[in-house]
Amino acid sequence: MVNIIKNSGGIVVEFEERLKKFVIFIILTLITFGLYPFWWVIVMAEERNKILREIRDDLQKRCEGDVYAKRNSVDDASVDDISIDGKILVDKLLDVIIKHPGLTARELSEKIHGADGYQQRVNEDCRLLLNRRLVQRRGAGGTSDPYRYYPA
Repeated sequence: MVNIIKNSGGIVVEFEERLKKFVIFIILTLITFGLYPFWWVIVMAEERNKILREIRDDLQKRCEGDVYAKRNSVDDASVDDISIDGKILVDKLLDVIIKHPGLTARELSEKIHGADGYQQRVNEDCRLLLNRRLVQRRGAGGTSDPYRYYPA
């Protein structure tokens, strides 16, 4: 029997261990009348979420105080000083929406980021402002009738 398999990333995986874990999984599934896979999925999701929370907390600690120069408002010109954690960006995005109601996400991105602006850079922040009920969104959301953002 082959003991070692190398995957494309070069990580060494022992085939015997995988096979043993799979057999145990099948036996537990049969003993619990098929409920074990559901329990396993829930436990794995909880472990993954715990690890992701730890990563998020670590990144937030690293980003504290790591902010570029601040500006109080957004002019019609593009803005180059955006914070790493996005707090200043959301404030500037809200400021642009208040000063220029009815812009699409693409237009908002161009106002904030200039020529490098593309819609995906502000989509998440627009949804955040929408969830906090600071802005309203109108339109069907397609290419012929894109969402337009207005102050709430």
